[in-house]
Amino acid sequence: MTSITEKEFERQAGYFELRWYHSGKNQTEKTFKIIQSLFTKDKTGEWDDIVTGFDNMEEYQVKSKFFGCIVGRYANRIGGGKFSLNGMNYELFKNNGGDPPRNSLHGGKVGFDKKFWEAKIIENEVELRLSSEDGDEGYPGKLDVLVTYSLVGDAFSIKYEATSDSDTVVNLTNHTYFNLDGHKNWSTLDNHSMTINADNYVDVDEFAIPKDGLTDVRANAYERFSRVYSWWKRNRP
Repeated sequence: MTSITEKEFERQAGYFELRWYHSGKNQTEKTFKIIQSLFTKDKTGEWDDIVTGFDNMEEYQVKSKFFGCIVGRYANRIGGGKFSLNGMNYELFKNNGGDPPRNSLHGGKVGFDKKFWEAKIIENEVELRLSSEDGDEGYPGKLDVLVTYSLVGDAFSIKYEATSDSDTVVNLTNHTYFNLDGHKNWSTLDNHSMTINADNYVDVDEFAIPKDGLTDVRANAYERFSRVYSWWKRNRP
């Protein structure tokens, strides 16, 4: 069974608690557009939080590394802080990549992570809505966004929808930091690994802007397949 309640968070914002009850245990998701914590069972069957988060709004505001937030209008970097669309050039706020900054990151100075969203509870879901006006942070078109957080059974999901009244660019994501060791055994991510079924990857420059073309994963010092396999051989049970 899933229940959702709305609570006050530091008198500045609200958060929602999505809780799944199962055999006397629970999985909890607290959020007001920020994923503050996510509890799941570890390999021993114990419940633990696997998300990096804070207990108050001040820390989220001061330590602005986009912890757990919705990122938009455009997640990641736009090189040079500008783009062209339908023959028109658009200048964006530059907040990343050297001094002075040369790129626009995660939507600019006041991205979606810094905006308050209208929220509505619907059964086992929380709907978050935001309207971004034409010209917001330099982007064209009025953009209406709907983000839905849901918890069904043991599956937590996020759904993104966006509509615009004119051609625009949009790239939405969530910026939660995960550590699968959990808070009880909090450490670095040195013992984490991930397998991606890919032959090529997009290389980036010194400011994390994609370069032209694709690079073979085995063509240089990355040796991604070999590194994952070597780690697995050293650390497997």
